[in-house]
Amino acid sequence: MKIIISENKKQKLIEELSRLEHEQWEEWSKDIAEKEDISKERLNRWKKYWVDYNRLDDKEKNDDREWAERALSIFEKYGSKKEHPKYDTLEKNKVPLTDEERKEVMGRGAIWHHGPGGAPSPAVWKADVDGKNWYICNTHRAWRCKPTLKGAINDYDFIETTAQRK
Repeated sequence: MKIIISENKKQKLIEELSRLEHEQWEEWSKDIAEKEDISKERLNRWKKYWVDYNRLDDKEKNDDREWAERALSIFEKYGSKKEHPKYDTLEKNKVPLTDEERKEVMGRGAIWHHGPGGAPSPAVWKADVDGKNWYICNTHRAWRCKPTLKGAINDYDFIETTAQRK
């Protein structure tokens, strides 16, 4: 799983994390300066950086950005937003809904009338990709994919609007 984020937002996130990193360092260094016997030279060097992040020079900001990027790489490793497979992969891995799933879809009114003679049929279908189930609701104009049946059923209201002719 990966966090899906635009490059612009990623740069803003890195700046926010850099600011946080600087604040954390500043609190830590003030605490050390107060509690431990450090050299005057070190204390004077640190005091120059006990300023708001925006007042740091680019070299110091880049040091904080390096730590921010390290933190972001951990977030990316574990992810927080699920990335669904591509539509053609989902289609190739289509599997039938279980009787329970079909009953839930139909019972919640997520239906098309594409069956024989206009009979109702589920507006949600399922794909099994690498052992993971995905639920899809689509028209020829739009599609949505969710990791849960309820999520796909909830998307039906939007998807249905894409099927209507004006």
